[in-house]
Formats: sequence, C-alpha cells, structure tokens
Amino acid sequence: LRSCSFVVRDNCTRTFSTFYTNWSFFAIFVAFIITIGLLPYMHTLNTNKWAGYVVFGFIISAAVNSIAVAITSQIIIMSKWSSIEFTDDQLDEYWVQQLNNKNMLYHMAPLIISVLLLLVVVNVPANLNKTYLFIMCCMMPMIFFVCWSCLNVLDNNEKHTLFRKVSVVYDNPDTIVTASFPIVIVVITAMYIFILN
Repeated sequence: LRSCSFVVRDNCTRTFSTFYTNWSFFAIFVAFIITIGLLPYMHTLNTNKWAGYVVFGFIISAAVNSIAVAITSQIIIMSKWSSIEFTDDQLDEYWVQQLNNKNMLYHMAPLIISVLLLLVVVNVPANLNKTYLFIMCCMMPMIFFVCWSCLNVLDNNEKHTLFRKVSVVYDNPDTIVTASFPIVIVVITAMYIFILN
C-alpha cells in the first residue's frame, strides 16, 4: 500500500480533499481572519451566549485541530522516515528540502498561528459553560475529520473513503499515530478551557 506522499510522485490524485492537512490549513486561516475581524466586537460576544459558543467554539477547535495535525504529522514523519530509500545524494537533498518547506508551510505555520490565537488573542468569556464549550470544541474537529474522510481519494483508479482513505493517504498508520490525533485534541482542549482560562 502506497501513501499519497506530498513529496514523491505517485499514482494518487491530489485535490483539496486528498490531505486532511489542507482542510486544517484552511480552517485555521479562516479562524484567524474571523478573530481579527471580530476583535472590536469581542465584548458583544460576552453578552450573547450562543454567539460566544459558536465563535469561540470554532476558533478554539480550529486552533486545537491545527496543533493536533502538526503533532500527528511529526509522528508520521518520524515513523516513516526510516523506510525511505534514496537513489543518489542530489535526490536526498532535494527531497529533504521539499519536505522541510512543506512541513513548515502546512504544519508549523498553522501551529504558530494556533498557539498565538489560543494564548494571546482568545479569552473565553466567563458566561460560557466550560463543559459545554469543551464538548463542542472536541466534537468539531472530529466532525471535520469525518467530513474529510467521506470525500474519496483516487489511487490506482480506485476510490477510497473513510478508514481506507486514511490508510491510503497516510500509508496505513499504526495505532499510536491513529490515536494521537483525537488524544491531542482532547488533552489540549481540556488544558486550554479548564486550566488556562
């Protein structure tokens, strides 16, 4: 089983729906734009409870999702690195450069933006129930992930969705990699909502 590598030419189609990272990348920038746009109106969200749940829920969940994607992607890179075979030194250098460039753009930049949003910009209003907000912030990335996995990816002229899509796109990740994504989401969301706020 070959993965849809983002640095190696393969038989897998590449569209916006191929990699979950693309969705996560888009979500964190939408959350960033919403946050910047709503900065003058944040006091209004303190008085409107439901608007607060929607806005803060989306911003927190998008940020936590990006952090989980960054951590999970580094685990994938570490676990797959040893199986890569290079044919010459120039390919080695080019491949590593491509990997580093794309890793910085799609994983590390959203991670930095997410941390800034969570630690500098967003403060959860006191009128929001933290338990409800926690549940909402954990559910949103999971729903987002399920929506992504329902869109098929074409590999060797076969369409794959759901768990098969995850296997094809991410080279059949092991249990630790698979479990790391939801675990990171729950742990970081809990730390942010219950400890830092």
